Formats: sequence, structure tokens, C-alpha cells
Amino acid sequence: MVQLVNAVLQAGGTDEARWIEWKGTLDLSSAAGQHHLVRQIQGFANRDPDFAARWAGGYAYLIVGAEPGVGQPAGVSTVDAATLEPQLGKWLPDEITWNLDYVRIGTQMFS
Repeated sequence: MVQLVNAVLQAGGTDEARWIEWKGTLDLSSAAGQHHLVRQIQGFANRDPDFAARWAGGYAYLIVGAEPGVGQPAGVSTVDAATLEPQLGKWLPDEITWNLDYVRIGTQMFS
């Protein structure tokens, strides 16, 4: 995960793809931030499975707190997964599985 975040920080502005997206800033504790997460997770889940399998073993990644071309990435304020999962679960069917992971690089946290 550290390598993936570092790759995002070094990427070009148009390198986002169907298996990876990034947001320089996103408040995971806010309704607007959670709404964005739900939309992104649903979009990843709605990819054609055969097409999705071509990259990252069919997984998709949303990196929060990192974006290319910034001197100092914003990072993300952590939210306990036990708090966030039920919030998102109201909008995501049980068939969609997702994980919230945090990565520390230096003093910054990324999700």
C-alpha cells in the first residue's frame, strides 16, 4: 500500500484509471465525504468482472489524501472503521466488499 500511495504521488494528472482513483482531500467523517466514497465504491463494483480482472487482480483502489504534483500531500484524518462501515453500509449492498486501510508515510496518513 505504501508503494501504491507513493506511485500516486509520482503519477501524472491523467493517470487515473478504471482500477484506481485518488482524492487529494476528502473528509471521511462528513456526509459529503461518505457519499463520495459510496459512489466510488459502487462504481468500482459495477465494472465488468472480466474487464476489471485485467488490473490489480480485479481489485480497485481509492487513495485519499494523495494526488500527483503537490509538494506536500494533504493526507487524511483517520476515522475508525467501526464508525465508517455502518454509515456506508446503509447505502452499499452486502455483495459489495471493501476495506478501509490507512498507510503512514512520514508524518502523513493516507487511506
